[in-house]
Amino acid sequence: LPPASDGAAGGAAHGFRVPAAFRVWDIIGEAWDLVRPHMVRLGVMCALPLLPSVIPVVGGIISAFLMGPAYVAIYRTVLRMMDGEAPRVDALFRFDARSVQGLQAALPTGIGSVIGFLLCIVPGVILALMWSVTYARLADSPADDFWSAMKRSAELTEGYRFRIFLLYLAFLPLQVLGLLAFCVGWFVVAAVQLTAMALVYRFLLAQEAARRGAVRA
Repeated sequence: LPPASDGAAGGAAHGFRVPAAFRVWDIIGEAWDLVRPHMVRLGVMCALPLLPSVIPVVGGIISAFLMGPAYVAIYRTVLRMMDGEAPRVDALFRFDARSVQGLQAALPTGIGSVIGFLLCIVPGVILALMWSVTYARLADSPADDFWSAMKRSAELTEGYRFRIFLLYLAFLPLQVLGLLAFCVGWFVVAAVQLTAMALVYRFLLAQEAARRGAVRA
């Protein structure tokens, strides 16, 4: 399926609806409903890029190298899942121009956030929230390179960053519970969190389209 264009709700023909309001637990509930039928596949997709990290030092570097392209692949899978397409684990192994942009995005977003955290924590949080839908944008828009996707993320999240922060906070106890479930549950929680952020991305596009429509009217 082709990526959804800016402002398109996406998925309406398949029963999926963009959230009408940004309510943290409603978004998490919607994300769980989307993930639940495919939790094994999506959990595996979240786990595979982290497998090299079991190797001391070198493994962590390899996983960090893989995460950018992996995020693009997972978001592309989730966005298509919202539009009615069943997720496929082998999508994780598709390396294309979007994957390259994901790899390039990992460097400035990762380094910028780390520097921000080292400076005073708050700047790092702000940068992470600004760029929180960068990978969803890369997965959704073939026209964007990593830098324009980062700028687009900053535009879309403006005015909603505190609510996105609350969404991330809400996932912290769920991640702890996932770790307690023999760590396997953590990967399912990760799939739900990425799906929730894909929902947020579609919500932000819809809100922007509504604002533009109001201005034109």
